[in-house]
Amino acid sequence: MKGVKLAGHMEMAQFKVPYWASGNFERTYPLPPYSTVIGMVHSLCGWKEYHPMLISVAGRGILNIDKFATRWKGGMFSGEETKEFKERFPVRVRDGEGFRGYVRQPAVMEYIADLDLRLHILPLDQSEVDEIVSALRYPKRFPSLGRYEDLIRIDDIREVEISDSESEAFLDMPAYVPWHSGMQGTVYRIHKTYTVDRKRRRRFEDVSVIVVDPETVTAKTDVDGCPVFLA
Repeated sequence: MKGVKLAGHMEMAQFKVPYWASGNFERTYPLPPYSTVIGMVHSLCGWKEYHPMLISVAGRGILNIDKFATRWKGGMFSGEETKEFKERFPVRVRDGEGFRGYVRQPAVMEYIADLDLRLHILPLDQSEVDEIVSALRYPKRFPSLGRYEDLIRIDDIREVEISDSESEAFLDMPAYVPWHSGMQGTVYRIHKTYTVDRKRRRRFEDVSVIVVDPETVTAKTDVDGCPVFLA
């Protein structure tokens, strides 16, 4: 199997855990969700429709907490800009026949600093490998991963062969591993793909994973001997 291997670095990143119900405390996943990587690839390739692909994510960063952050909150829809709506939401954007309102408020925010990443991208259509390599090697704009302001520096991008069978290999940095019964660790349900319903709401397909720390593992590997955990 042919895939794309990316090594990169981010000075700061936040991969927000959705639906985290703890007031104004925003938690982050330790590594980018599959959907975030897929979104970056599609954006840089200029694809408007979903192209199926498998993703492997490994990386190492430092978890921090910013107690003085502010965030945008809202998204409430109104058919018209009433006086109450304007007072509640100082920033309003048109959405179809109505408006959505937003306001900034203080929040305690987790984020990842000095994040080194190793991503493997395996398109199901193998003819797309060269297109992905070219789009990531010569991006038309500076690539970001997650939030628009969280830029990723791509240090290496190339095509690699990924083994069909599993073997023992040393995992040198934490990685997402698809969870199955019997595995122990914190289980994260992270987004991968989504569909849009009639009300234009995104319906995500989630994958259950755990984060495995550096150790000897049994997995598929690339030509450099790096473990690859595709989902």
